[in-house]
Amino acid sequence: MTLRLGNPVQTVYLLAGMSSSITTAVGSVWCNDPNSGLPCDLRGRSFTPANSNTWTEIGQYELELTPELIETNLRYTSKDFGFGQFGRDSIKIGNEDGRELVMDNQTIAVVNDTTHLLGSLGLSLKSRSFVAEEQYPSFVSLLFETKTIPSKYLTRSNC
Repeated sequence: MTLRLGNPVQTVYLLAGMSSSITTAVGSVWCNDPNSGLPCDLRGRSFTPANSNTWTEIGQYELELTPELIETNLRYTSKDFGFGQFGRDSIKIGNEDGRELVMDNQTIAVVNDTTHLLGSLGLSLKSRSFVAEEQYPSFVSLLFETKTIPSKYLTRSNC
């Protein structure tokens, strides 16, 4: 799917993912490295927080993906799912008829290593915290709270 992150917008191509509530984007550091073998365009393009006027830095943290949703039995391993440069910025999703969904102040992790080939739009319901007193609600929860979607859960009555 195509998303536009930040301000001015940077277009990236991501997969929809249920393993996290955090949107991840490929950073330009690793994919612009000639030794990586994969240029940014082959990794869904990159997002550079320094080029966004609205980026608010949170810090470097572990991605905390849900391993059982990535590959069966990974919950029993010590696999490293990578780290991201976390921050808050806008996410814009548009469609062919010109309508656009804009969600400001969303949690985004920029991944500057080889743990992720493509970024993902985090659709898990689990909120994320970085320090005990902060809670960052999931993208789907915010869609529900702003009445953009009728329910956080798929049931027979709303499908």
